[in-house]
Amino acid sequence: MKKERYKLYLLIFTGILLVFLINWYVGFERNNNLNKDCDFTVGKTIKYQFSDGFKDCIQYQFYVNDIKYIGYATIDSAISSPLPKYFIVKFSKTNPEINELDWSKEVKDLIQISKAGF
Repeated sequence: MKKERYKLYLLIFTGILLVFLINWYVGFERNNNLNKDCDFTVGKTIKYQFSDGFKDCIQYQFYVNDIKYIGYATIDSAISSPLPKYFIVKFSKTNPEINELDWSKEVKDLIQISKAGF
């Protein structure tokens, strides 16, 4: 009986460790891709999204080579009304699906916004 319980605990511990290691690796690869070969553009916040009931997020869009990409960012409480506003988006040149919105860099220049595809 104790041996079966030990095997069950070992299996659960191994599963949790495996999930942790996979999440760490995916996050590491994402950051590595984003920082290794990145570029910047302007993104527009378009609507509120709610992720798993835990985080309030904003959906944003941006264009790279006339292709529209969608991203999500956790709402920064310092921004009173983040819709619709324009911010700098950092993206991976090799895979623009890897991107992040920079809440500290709001764009108000209409020429820069127009050049970004809006």
